[in-house]
Amino acid sequence: MAARRAHVLVGFPTGGAATPGNAAREVLAELLRRGERSVGAAMEAEGLAFRVEVEHLEGTDAGHLLVAVETAPQNVDTVVTRLRSIFASLRDRAVSDDVLAASRGRAAAACADRLGAPATRAETLLRAELAGIPPADALARPGRILTVSAEELGETARRHLARDHEVLVVVGPEPEEPEADDE
Repeated sequence: MAARRAHVLVGFPTGGAATPGNAAREVLAELLRRGERSVGAAMEAEGLAFRVEVEHLEGTDAGHLLVAVETAPQNVDTVVTRLRSIFASLRDRAVSDDVLAASRGRAAAACADRLGAPATRAETLLRAELAGIPPADALARPGRILTVSAEELGETARRHLARDHEVLVVVGPEPEEPEADDE
């Protein structure tokens, strides 16, 4: 029988494409994905998750930072507590220069890869136009990501990972399937 699973989702509203700080939000999302205080590393080290996903979704007017953890039902409370601890550490303590540089590099490379695909590039330019962002600024985003400072990242974490902005959803576990009688 497959292991029962629950899904913990934590979301934070962020600004849209035209809102200042979008480059710092991308670095923050990357740090949560893979960094010294990443959700995946923490959950894996403590054996708490089957799967972890972190997404920064940015629309024209609004965006969201989402963290999803698939876990065993008995671990839900521990996962929520651990997530909140990770968010607090990002709000309260600066990351090291090495970790910041690595997170900026990965976020900038991912952004450049997205802009390299013709369809994504066209979508980026369309969204920029709708948001009133000059096309050159939209295309220069990977370079802007590389300039995010530790102070800017800390301010972004304090603004967007605030507990009073948190939306927490727990789904599952799925009901157990009744065992078939072998008659």
